[in-house]
This record gives sequence, C-alpha cells and structure tokens, in this order.
Amino acid sequence: AGLWLGAGRRKTADEVDPGVGIELTARVGQTVEAGQPLAILHHNGKGVDEASKLIVDAFHIDAGGQS
Repeated sequence: AGLWLGAGRRKTADEVDPGVGIELTARVGQTVEAGQPLAILHHNGKGVDEASKLIVDAFHIDAGGQS
C-alpha cells in the first residue's frame, strides 16, 4: 500500500516521497469501537484509492463472541 502512495520504489529510478505513509492506530488483538480509525493514510493525492483498498482488505474484525 505504501508503494501506491509513493513511500517506496518499484524501480531504482523512482523517487520516494518522505511525506507519505501509513500510520496504524490499532494493534492485533486490540478492542476497537465501531467507527474508530484503524489506520491513517498520509498522502499527496497519489494512489489513495489503491492503497485504501489494500489496507481495508488487510484487516479482519472478529466480533470476539459478541453478537
């Protein structure tokens, strides 16, 4: 996801944008509330849709036996 934002290189000639990245705000096993952000994307407008989809797909929310 960071590559889409410009935080890394696909090719050695690519530039890295030091102002972009992904800030995780929840840890594995942590209890979270509905609507609580799990990650914050720092971006410059490039690759946001692609990175967002990858990040959303990376999370699994388990109800922990709650209904």
